[in-house]
Amino acid sequence: GTIGTISYTLSKSGVLTISGSGSIERYWELNSIAEVIINEGITSIGENTFFGRSMASISLPDSLITLRSGALPNVRRIHLPKNLQFIEPRAINDPNTSISIATENAYFQIIDNYLLTKDGKTLVRCAAYNDEGERIWEYHVPMGVETIGARAFSQVDGSESKPVKIVL
Repeated sequence: GTIGTISYTLSKSGVLTISGSGSIERYWELNSIAEVIINEGITSIGENTFFGRSMASISLPDSLITLRSGALPNVRRIHLPKNLQFIEPRAINDPNTSISIATENAYFQIIDNYLLTKDGKTLVRCAAYNDEGERIWEYHVPMGVETIGARAFSQVDGSESKPVKIVL
C-alpha cells in the first residue's frame, strides 16, 4: 500500500517493509507483524507508530533522524543508527529492550546501560536490565551529567520488597 510518500508491504511471514521518504506517522494495526524493516529515506518515526506492539525485530535506516514518543515496538534489542539526532521521552518504551548505537552517531552514546547525549551532559534513558539480562537495582548517575531527561528513569520500577536506588 501507499500513504503519501510512504509505501509498505507485508509478507506472508509477517515482515513489514516500509520505504519512501519523510516521516512515518501511522499507527500500524496489523496483528501479524513479526518484524519491521524500514528502508533508507525514512527520517522520522511518529508518535505511537509501533507503541505497545511486540515483535521479533525492527531495522532502522541510517537516514532516521527523529524518534517520537511511543515510536518503537517492544523488541529485545535495538540498534540506533548513525544519523539519529532526537529521541523523545518514551520513544523506546519497553524496559526489556537492550540498546546499542552506531559508533559514528554524533549525538548519543551508551555508557554502562545509560543512554546519554554525546557530550555526556544529559541522561536520556537508563536500562532496567544489564547486558546479561539481570535486573538493575542501583543506578549511579555518570559523572558529568547535568540534566536528567524527562522520563529517563521511567523504565525503572522497584518493588515494595526491593526498592530501586538512584545515586546522584
